[in-house]
Amino acid sequence: MMTSRSEYRLLLRQDNANDRLVPIGHKFGLISDERYQRFLERKNILDNETSRIKKATIYPCEELNKMLESKGTSPITQGVKFIELLKRPQIDYRDLAQFDENAPSLEHDIIDKLEINIKYEGYIKTQNRKN
Repeated sequence: MMTSRSEYRLLLRQDNANDRLVPIGHKFGLISDERYQRFLERKNILDNETSRIKKATIYPCEELNKMLESKGTSPITQGVKFIELLKRPQIDYRDLAQFDENAPSLEHDIIDKLEINIKYEGYIKTQNRKN
């Protein structure tokens, strides 16, 4: 049965097709070991950065608060977890990375995937609980 519920569309996006299908394809011999290793390396980078930003704190400064206000969101008065700022719809990873000295240089598609995972995390968890 097909559904148009947005929760299902969040789980079946084109950007997460590799996450869903590469392990299965490798298991059945359809994906080469080399491609599977590249997939695992990229997944590891994404997982490591997700873990890092959950712990990383960004502290207020004049430049940060100017950027936040210019994006239409409220400034901060005390240290805030990177991930909490990233959850704001107006803010993206690149906005915040300049204020985090430990932010690694990441490929654009990994950044996009990280943002999607963080910003839609609540909706995806809701859908997974219903399944």
